[in-house]
Amino acid sequence: MEWMQYRKHEHVWMWRVWRCVWCGTVPVRAALVVIIAAGYFPALALASSTPATYAEYVDSKPAMNALLPQPPTTIAVHFSTRVDIQHSTLAVLDVSGRRVDTGPTRIDKADPATLVIDMQGDQSELYIVNWHTMSAQGSYRDGGSFRFFVHISPVLKNTLTSTPSRPSAPTIAPRPDRIGVPLWITGLIGLLGLLVGAGVMWSFSQQEGYRRSIALIPPSEDE
Repeated sequence: MEWMQYRKHEHVWMWRVWRCVWCGTVPVRAALVVIIAAGYFPALALASSTPATYAEYVDSKPAMNALLPQPPTTIAVHFSTRVDIQHSTLAVLDVSGRRVDTGPTRIDKADPATLVIDMQGDQSELYIVNWHTMSAQGSYRDGGSFRFFVHISPVLKNTLTSTPSRPSAPTIAPRPDRIGVPLWITGLIGLLGLLVGAGVMWSFSQQEGYRRSIALIPPSEDE
C-alpha cells in the first residue's frame, strides 16, 4: 500500500509539472527558457572551448639524428605544450637496448614544456630516446622516439649523410584519456536546469491558481 501511494504521489507530481510546461503563461515559459539557457549553454561553451592539446615533439638537445663527437650528459626534449611531469617520462637506450639514463625525468625550470634527463654514455655509436607525455591541459597522451649518433665510424657516417633524414620522429597514435569537460557533466547541468525551470513553473502555476481561487470567492456582506 505504501508503495502504491508513493507511485500515485509521483504520478501526480509529474502530471503537475507537465501541465505547468504546456499550460503555463507566457512569462512562465519565458522564465523556463532563460533558466535552461543559463545552465546549459555556458556548460556547452565550456566543453567546446577546451582544445585537444597534445604534448608533441618539437626539438631536442641533442637534435634528432645529430652526429656528436662524444656522448652528452643531459638530454632535453622540448614539446609543443606544458607536460604533466607525474605522467611523462624519458628513457635513453644504447644500440643494444640497455638503458643508459641516470636519475628521474624532470621538468626544465626555465620551460615547463621541456623534459630533461641525465645519461651516462658507453661505447655505443647509436642512442635512442623514447618519450611518453601527458599534456598538462586536457591530459592527452602522446609518445615517440628519436635517435642521435656518437663518434660513429666513417662507413656509418657516409651512409647517414647519403640517406636523407626524415623530418619527424615516429610517434604513437595519440589517445585522449579524459576530455577537458566530460560530456556527462554538460548533460547533467542541462538536466538540472530543466528540473529547476520545471519547479519554478510549477511554483508560478500554484500561485496563479491561488490567485484565481481568491478571485472566485464572493465578497462577504461585511465588506
